[in-house]
Amino acid sequence: MSQRAIAAAQHILSKLRITDPSQIQIEEIAYLENVLTTEKEISGSEGRLVSKYGKAILTVKSNLHAARRRFVIAHEVGHHVLHSEMGLNLCESADFIGYHKTRPQESEANVFASELLMPSFLWKSDINNAEPSWHVVENYASYFSTSFTATCIKYINMFKSPVTLICSENGKIKWFFPNLTCKYFHKNIGESIAPESLAKKQGKQSVERFAKEIVLPNTWFSDYNLSGDQYFYESCYYSEKYNQTLSLVWPMNF
Repeated sequence: MSQRAIAAAQHILSKLRITDPSQIQIEEIAYLENVLTTEKEISGSEGRLVSKYGKAILTVKSNLHAARRRFVIAHEVGHHVLHSEMGLNLCESADFIGYHKTRPQESEANVFASELLMPSFLWKSDINNAEPSWHVVENYASYFSTSFTATCIKYINMFKSPVTLICSENGKIKWFFPNLTCKYFHKNIGESIAPESLAKKQGKQSVERFAKEIVLPNTWFSDYNLSGDQYFYESCYYSEKYNQTLSLVWPMNF
């Protein structure tokens, strides 16, 4: 994780003396960082940033969900603060997840946006003392007015034990996001999800909301260093709006 991005976001929060999520008015913050925000229908991207001489104009795609719009603005402010030399940034929906290996600037802008919208100091200090919980994600998403996915990514990165967030769609892995301590080899994007996974079962039948089951390591990982008796928990959240299933996966010896 980019400490530079975290430090840059924290500097802005400190400068503005922000102590509560209600004070994080992202368009005002953008303006104070010399980013003028406009909105219009644009194709091929959700945010378009043009920077020159220390100032920038940001065009945000119209009709985005409020939480998504806030993250797009924060992400583009991150580009302006951290990557102003790029001049022009066109960011599509995949850029806001944070699993880019070929475009590290996008991951860095996501880290910046995450810290700016969901400051680490506003999370409870004992947040990682219990196993991962979708209820905690829901509560903090409401608290910060952020999307469920963005909140979950921030949340799992606060754990000192390995946790992975996996998104599946139409029976295939769409993307995955391991936290900093998760060193397992994941199955590939586009690969079919295992029949024994809870995500697969959830697609076939009505599964209790936030259900949790024990799964074998090869359900989600292709790491041959994992022994067959090293079990994992999988807990799922299904989004009817996007027809996607989010899975949190962590070792039983958490």
